[in-house]
Amino acid sequence: MKLSKRQLVLIAALALALAAVTAGRLLRRSPTGPSEATAASPVASEKTVREKPVADPPEPPQRTAAKPKDSLAKRLDKLAVSQQLHLGSAPDAFRPPQAWMTEYVEQTAREPQPDAADKFAQNHQLRAVMVSDRGSRAVVDDRCLLVGRQLDGFTLVSITQSTAVFESDDQRVVLKLQTASER
Repeated sequence: MKLSKRQLVLIAALALALAAVTAGRLLRRSPTGPSEATAASPVASEKTVREKPVADPPEPPQRTAAKPKDSLAKRLDKLAVSQQLHLGSAPDAFRPPQAWMTEYVEQTAREPQPDAADKFAQNHQLRAVMVSDRGSRAVVDDRCLLVGRQLDGFTLVSITQSTAVFESDDQRVVLKLQTASER
């Protein structure tokens, strides 16, 4: 097998790289390092460099047992005592002022409140009915309901060809099926 010039150059470069890596590892493995190489060693130099004696590293400072800190609650209590604060009489920081509450109560009292039956009738629409001997069904807002099922606190009590009747306590709501002309 004949190798091209390019292949020979690559093999030579690889051999040089391998020799360099091997030499580097041998020098690092040497227990004394390259500064104390002997004349017999292949890396010996004419003058050996004398290293200055290394001073012992300073000892790390001794850790003393840390004093346990007071909890946040204890520190806040100490602060309250030092500032002469009476926490029992402190108002709730998150409660709105009474003036705001009376204004809200007065405003809501003036607005007429729809009763639950009117609200139910406004929020729901009868889409379809199916009357059969096996059980009638009403489709209210894309929900298929059997007689006896509940929707927003109202119970479906009866279904006719065009209505669904719901009851809750003493209130009664009749949802009517809209015709094409009413839509």
